[in-house]
Formats: sequence, C-alpha cells, structure tokens
Amino acid sequence: MAANFQDPEVSRGHHSGPHDVRRGERGEGIRLAFSEFLIGAGLWAVGVMLLGGLVYVLDWLRPEVLEPMHDVLATHMFKSSSTTARLLQSISTTVITVASITFSLMVVAIQESASSFTAQVFDQFLRRTANRFFFGFFVGFGAYSLLQTASVYPNPVYGAAFTVLLSAVAVVLLLTLVYTSINQMRPVVIVEAMHDHLVEARARQLKDIVQRTHRQPQLDAPHCRTVISDQTGFVMRIDLDRIQRAIDAVPTSCEVVLDVSIGTFVAYGDRLARIYTQDEHSVEELEHEVEAAIRRERQRNIDDVDAAYGVEQLETVGWTSISGAKHNPQAARLAVAQLRDVLMRLAVERSGHEDNPDTNIVYHDDFPAILMQALESLAVVTADSQQHQAAADIILAIESVLERLSASYRKRAIDVLMRTLPALASHPPTLVLERALEKLRGRLRRMGAYDAADVVDEGLDHLRDRIGTVDTDYTPR
Repeated sequence: MAANFQDPEVSRGHHSGPHDVRRGERGEGIRLAFSEFLIGAGLWAVGVMLLGGLVYVLDWLRPEVLEPMHDVLATHMFKSSSTTARLLQSISTTVITVASITFSLMVVAIQESASSFTAQVFDQFLRRTANRFFFGFFVGFGAYSLLQTASVYPNPVYGAAFTVLLSAVAVVLLLTLVYTSINQMRPVVIVEAMHDHLVEARARQLKDIVQRTHRQPQLDAPHCRTVISDQTGFVMRIDLDRIQRAIDAVPTSCEVVLDVSIGTFVAYGDRLARIYTQDEHSVEELEHEVEAAIRRERQRNIDDVDAAYGVEQLETVGWTSISGAKHNPQAARLAVAQLRDVLMRLAVERSGHEDNPDTNIVYHDDFPAILMQALESLAVVTADSQQHQAAADIILAIESVLERLSASYRKRAIDVLMRTLPALASHPPTLVLERALEKLRGRLRRMGAYDAADVVDEGLDHLRDRIGTVDTDYTPR
C-alpha cells in the first residue's frame, strides 16, 4: 500500500498548542463518583425518605381505617409529643454516631486490604450494589429521623413507630454490613470480582468494537492523513458510529486505521489514527470527527469495555503476592487461576469476528497480547520469591489451553514459555514443578512442537540435576 504521510501537525485534531492542557480532572471525578457510587446510594436514600414521607402524611390525614392502630400506639408507646420528640432525637443521634464510627472503621479495613492487593479494592467496594444499599439506607434513615424530630406537633405516632421499625432494621443491616465488608476483603472474593468485571468488559468489547471492525486494512489508497492527539489520557471509549458517519459523508472511498486500543495511554502528539483515502483534500472534517470520537480520560475503569485493565489488576495482585515484598502464594495462585480462566475463554471466543463488520474501521485488538504479557511477567517474578507453586500454576495454565488456541496465539504462548523457562533456574527442584514441566513437554510433543519440547526437556534435566545438591543460590530467600 502506497501512502504519502503528512506532517502530523497538519492533521492535529483541534490545533491546540503544546502548553495547552485539559483541566477535566474535577469534572471526571464528579462523573465517576456518581456513576460508581452516588447514584445507587442516593436512590436508596431518597427511597427511604420518600417512604418516611408517606408515613408523615398518615399522621396528618389520620385515616379512620387505621385509627385503632393509632390509639394503641398513642396509649402504650407514644403518649405525648414531648416523649416522642425525645425518642426521635435519641434515635437520630444514635444512628448518625454509629454509622459514622462504622463507616470510618470500614475505610481503615479497606485501606489495609488495598495495601496488600491494589487500590482496586476501593473501586470494588464502591461498585457493589449491596454496599450502595447499606450506605443509602443509613444516610436516608439518618436524614429522615432528623426531619421527623421537627414534626413532633401534633404527636407523629405513625412516624415514630416507623422510625422505631427502621431502627430495628438498621441493627440487622449493621451486622450484615460488618460481615459483608469483612467477606469482601477475602483474597478469593477480591480476585474473583476482578475476574468477573474483566470477563464482562471483554464481552462488551467484542460486541461493541472488535466484531464491528477489521483487523487488517482493506483499502488500497494512495494517500494517508495522520490524526494526532492534542489531549492526554487513557482511551476509554471509541465511538465507531460517529467515525462511520463521518466516513460515509466523505465523497470518496476512505478507511480509518486506529493506532490506539481501549486502555492505551495517549500523550500529547501521539498518533491516534491514519485515514487512507483516494483524495486527501476531502477528509478534513473526518479528521476532527475521528479525534473527537476517541474519548480519553485521566482514570481507567473496567465498567465499560476496558478488559485489559482487569488483566492488569490481576497481574498487579499476582505480582505483589509473588514478589519478595509479600511472599503470599495464596493470592498469587488465585490470580494465576483466574488468568488461566480468561485465557481459556479467549481460546474459545468466536473466531469469525471479521465476517460481517459494519464499519470501514481497522482496530487492533491487543487484549490477547496483554494477557500473554501478564502471564509472562508473573512467571518472571517467581524467580525473585522462588514460589515454585505459582511457577507450576503458570506453566499448567498455558499448557492446558495450548491446543485450543489459534495458530498466532499458540505461537505467542509457546514463546512465553520459552522466554520464562530460564527463570526456573532460581527455583528449588520441587516435585510439583517437575511434573508441570513433564506435562508441558508431553503436550508440546503431541502438538508437533518438537524444538520447544526439547528446550523443556533440557530444563527438566537441569532441574533434576540439582536434586540432592546444596547450593545457596537455590535456597528460599
């Protein structure tokens, strides 16, 4: 394909200067706060207050059908407005105090867990529907009880009874909140939550981007225009429909080749895309549309289509746990197990993504490469801590899926194994590691990868030669 590349400055999206920066951190933070937590918690809080408002209306209307109940409550529990006022004030103060102390202690516990894993523990806690309900309930209950204290005349019998009922519910929910918060800090729950968000994001990524685009350029065009970024941030969304509409508006044939993927960090002046066209003078508006359609943000999140972020989260947990800083094989093996599951899902993904793409856009799906890099990094770091269990798990994770991978993915998986095999020289010659290598060697030979099998065989011989020998290089640190 012949192309005349232009100076990137000519194709800059909005022609901003090198010292013009985007001050979007505050707005993005507010938007993330609402999308991750405040909307859910706020809706529950408003729901509790609206329910309390209905009870308040009952106190004013005093329906005859409920009058017997009103008489019983007024006679045996809420005899006067002053008594009711003291009760409501006591409840409102207690609720606010207990909730404040509990939430403060929870933040400390979450922070401690985050220091052992990653800061994503905070994100997980905020995204859980149950946590939003708990916080929303206590905020709504506290606000309702405070407002109820201002309506003690006439004696709000129904309102006071409803407040007492909510107090009993609050005690049960408080115990539930404490348990669920502790349970959410367990390594298995944290790692599984990362895995689940990752898989869901990958499914959205396949549907919204990968299956709608080509992997290789389709148009043989003589001209190429380069779209350069004038904003900094992570690519969090690519509006394919907007780009395609702009392509359709161009009077000549053209194709957009994206040079960034979801999750890619874009610096000022980085290349976002290339526009291949028959007439280079007719795509100026398309350049602006492409630049605007690639949304960049200061923070990454996994709620949309950024599946690679989930892989990086699992990699961070695994790296922290495997490295000499923590020496925690449990969390490391959990992370490797979840990455193995993702690798298996990648192997069985529908291969015909390019059968019917509905856009003239080329997108390079880098998710498989990022997944392989994560396994490669974890295999390397096992050499530091000599966690032979994690090393064996990584070998078996790749071995179990080798035959199911496509040819290109299989080649990369074998390459990962060959590149990380020298790291095994730092591991003690344990039986679990020996059996993992034996299983890998057998798998490679059945597949016809004899050169790679021979390399593994050499590694096995080297491992067995160290059995019964004493060498400080191979003792655990």
